[in-house]
Amino acid sequence: MITYSFNHELMARISKVLDITVAEIARRCNIKQQVLNRYVRGEFVISVQALIEMCNSLRMPIYFFVSENDTHLLPAREEATVLPRNWHPITWDTEEVERCFGDGPRQIYWKDVAAAMDVTDQKAHNRLLLNRRLPTTDFLTACTKLQVSPYRFLIDPNRPNFNHKTKKKATYKGELVEMDKLRRELATMHTILDDLTEKYNQLLNDHRRLAQQVNVNIDTFSNSHLSIAAEPPTGYKFGQKENTRKEK
Repeated sequence: MITYSFNHELMARISKVLDITVAEIARRCNIKQQVLNRYVRGEFVISVQALIEMCNSLRMPIYFFVSENDTHLLPAREEATVLPRNWHPITWDTEEVERCFGDGPRQIYWKDVAAAMDVTDQKAHNRLLLNRRLPTTDFLTACTKLQVSPYRFLIDPNRPNFNHKTKKKATYKGELVEMDKLRRELATMHTILDDLTEKYNQLLNDHRRLAQQVNVNIDTFSNSHLSIAAEPPTGYKFGQKENTRKEK
């Protein structure tokens, strides 16, 4: 059984590891120094959202903060950060969350996820979609209890042996989901179009019945005596004033 836990030791020594002050780290990460101090002292658990943002700001691989089987990594200064030209942003795969958890076959039930986090089903769902604050300790504890790798959701391309093919496969699955969504939307549009066509035909039939009732042929109206009577005299120009002077 693999256990996952947060590397509190690295967080406590982050200033020394990076060889910069806590104030400078807070400035680069755009967070309050007081908050960062609480993370460093272990008084407050950093959320997954804040950890991703911090690692991206510092160009620091997030796998350093995830300990497997209580193996805490304390990277050297030269290894702690990645050069800008080699850095790949860390992201969170919400689509993988929906694929991994649910009520379908080979999915982990949300009730089990909630039990692992000691919260309600809906709260667990919102947390893992990052719609609500997700403490790293709760996340990694749940991964241990459910035996799910945190890297199914934490996409860190800077991690050694990162499987690009697996990520491409996940992206391809995401594209299939999007295509299925577009198909459903297209089917809905066809249904709306069919409904509008039916209503148009109904209005056209009502119009024809009305025309028959008043005995007016709309198609030949332009050639009828009503149309002729309404036409102006030959040579008449619109806007021309009538000459009312009588010839002597």
